[in-house]
Amino acid sequence: MADRPTARSRPRPVERWFPDAPASDWALRLTIARIADHDGHGSFLVRWLLWAGLVVMYGFAHAPWWAWLCLIPGAIQGPFEIATKLARDSGRPIRNPVLRWASQTVDTSSGRFLMNGTGAVGLAAVPLQVFATAWLVPAGEPTWARPVGLALALMYLNSAISGPMNDTPYYNPRNTKGLWRLGRFARRYAGVGLSIVVLAVCLPAPWPGVPWQVMALLMALPVAITLRTRHSDTVIRASADTVAEECTAARQRFHDGLHGQLTGPVKSISRLIQDHDPPVSPALRELGLVVPLMVSGTSEMIDEQEWIARSGRASMRESVQARSARNQIRTTYLDDAEALDATNKHLALLVLANLVPNAAQAQRRARPEGHRGPTDPISVRVHTTSDGMVEVSVGDDAPPVGDEFWCAPGTNLELLRDRLRHLGGDLVQHTTEHDHKVIIARWRHTSGGNP
Repeated sequence: MADRPTARSRPRPVERWFPDAPASDWALRLTIARIADHDGHGSFLVRWLLWAGLVVMYGFAHAPWWAWLCLIPGAIQGPFEIATKLARDSGRPIRNPVLRWASQTVDTSSGRFLMNGTGAVGLAAVPLQVFATAWLVPAGEPTWARPVGLALALMYLNSAISGPMNDTPYYNPRNTKGLWRLGRFARRYAGVGLSIVVLAVCLPAPWPGVPWQVMALLMALPVAITLRTRHSDTVIRASADTVAEECTAARQRFHDGLHGQLTGPVKSISRLIQDHDPPVSPALRELGLVVPLMVSGTSEMIDEQEWIARSGRASMRESVQARSARNQIRTTYLDDAEALDATNKHLALLVLANLVPNAAQAQRRARPEGHRGPTDPISVRVHTTSDGMVEVSVGDDAPPVGDEFWCAPGTNLELLRDRLRHLGGDLVQHTTEHDHKVIIARWRHTSGGNP
């Protein structure tokens, strides 16, 4: 979560009035959910209606053909945005190559970049409409047409610029260094800066019969971008704080109930295992030592952000080795993944927590009767693909899971598959040439996709 100001770290006056975006995993997930699941076609329709209003004003002002040419990008952007969103929301494969390209740019830019395919059209539409209205439309009768047209063009600018200013990259905790520092600084003053630019571009144009008070109000319209950005940051900061506190309280209640029911029986069972005469097998004796530690270790999970940060200090290899030791199996580990952030690593560990014990159990069941030697190691691989996907694969020498048991309703595998599919991935199993299986979990990198 974004740090709250304390007596030792009070924000400077500028930061108090123009605070930075709350960059955290909570804020990023909240923003992605807002854009992917709750933002409809409203902003796209608003821009399209504003463009239609410009068309009417240009007609009243008898604009020349070269001014009309400047409206072409705006005519394209609205339908392009709506068609892209409809194609993405349909859930079906996108066959149109242009819409497929636009959808891919949305996935690639989410959480990482401020520009996508539809935004590139807006980048051309906004300045052309403002410039054409101020300088290319005749300054004749009716005198109200050009000021109204400029107001519509500036409201289009506000709508188009507010999208990137409140997009996911600014809430991504990985985007706080390098050039992002300059971008974040510019974001705080984007509205005021654009008002100055509009003033410099539009005020020298002729505005006969238009009071200066009206022109001053028009030039101040882009300030609304900063007001909307600050409001969005305040809502996201408050929402993220509230969600984090509620989740921590829920984990605390669950932890207290879990310990109340399990601590006593687990310790009693562990004591019986340790004191058993004759001594039990080494494997069972090891479990008698490990299980109480695992139950007591759940207290670390109460504060999710602290737990993720603490687990992030261990490498994936160390985490896999620890998981192997708990399940008393050998593993071969291959890691050709780019550095995973805390959120993706947490999800990878969750996948391994489900797949590795299942693989160990399946491999033991598949051993020939009477076989007491060591089993072949389980293969574990963590991989990131060139298209921004994370893959975690676990392979063993057991045959594939039967269709009637694979991701059966109510099982952990079904829940895991549903979560991965929500992140643009899937959970699948493949059969090797020796009738062994490999289970692969895939999802889109959470800073480059819609979790």
